[in-house]
Amino acid sequence: ADARALIVKGIDPNEQRRAAKLQSETARANTFEAIANEWHALRRPRWASASALKARSYLDKDLIPALGPRPITLIERTELVTTLASIEKRGALNAAKKCRQWLNQIFRFALAKGLVKYNPATDLDVVAVHAPAPKHHPHIALSELPDFLQKLDSQPNLNALTRSAIRLLLLTAVRPGELRNAHWSE
Repeated sequence: ADARALIVKGIDPNEQRRAAKLQSETARANTFEAIANEWHALRRPRWASASALKARSYLDKDLIPALGPRPITLIERTELVTTLASIEKRGALNAAKKCRQWLNQIFRFALAKGLVKYNPATDLDVVAVHAPAPKHHPHIALSELPDFLQKLDSQPNLNALTRSAIRLLLLTAVRPGELRNAHWSE
């Protein structure tokens, strides 16, 4: 009955079915996940391997689970803001910053391919959570150094290895963990 009604309207039912199937296949091929993977594959040769792995990790952990199955044409800015807010909520502000950059690039890629009419990932930094001011490790001022060294040498209960390690840190400026894990040959 449906086919006859279409024929009466001058529409070929087989042609309509083919068009619907093609549209469905195109929608599956133009999901956020498919476009993001295509973008990553295109960019990967230009990146250092660590950058490519980091991008892949953030795509797999944060962006694709939230946006992956959605057709890229239907994704709105509010969804992107919500996705980024969930990343920021867990305190991963650097990851959120990178994801903002990559979302912008992915949608620019889709725009260049003619898959979307505009880039909903622009200006997402306007609503981003601001990172707290960095907390620097305490340090000894240069003027306090002679007094510190005098007190260091006058401590009778201080292990000789600890005293030497502190002096070595002052001379080499290596990280404490690098000094602790150093081999005697180094």
